[in-house]
Amino acid sequence: MNMIPEIVTERLNLRGFVRKDAKDVFNYTSDTEVLLHTTGKTPNSIDDSLKFVDSLLANPPGAYAWAIRLKTAPQVIGAVEFGLGDGKTGSIHYALAKKLWNRGLMTEACKAVLDWAFLSHPDLERVTTSALTVNKGSNRVMEKCGMEFQKTIKEKWDKFDQPVTIDVYSINRKQWERSR
Repeated sequence: MNMIPEIVTERLNLRGFVRKDAKDVFNYTSDTEVLLHTTGKTPNSIDDSLKFVDSLLANPPGAYAWAIRLKTAPQVIGAVEFGLGDGKTGSIHYALAKKLWNRGLMTEACKAVLDWAFLSHPDLERVTTSALTVNKGSNRVMEKCGMEFQKTIKEKWDKFDQPVTIDVYSINRKQWERSR
């Protein structure tokens, strides 16, 4: 199991998940819009959210997941996941409670995780992520984190009947250093 370091930003506290977070995860992900543009499915029960949290706690080497909380409140309001991949190319993914969209919170969380990733893993050369093309908010988060658009691809996701169109973004170490 990976040790998930606590990361504190101006407005947020990011820490590793614990099982009791399942209720909070259920509360923010039961809004169908939160996971609409992700591979995740809206949970039907707290037990569904507990299975998700348990999957994060059983993280394989190189997989990290942070529960996002406002410094001013104890509830978990989102998640940021980072995968180290082959050690040279990592990935980042995220979700946030809808009531907190458009406040720069996810950008703040993702920038902090990117900083941690590049500082903690000296061999890391690049971090990539992707979002559905129609998910303009998520694409904007990537851009505000210094990530650059790479390409548009089509993929088949189990949750959708038809292939989806995805925008792929990345940031390399030199771009990250310049953006700091």
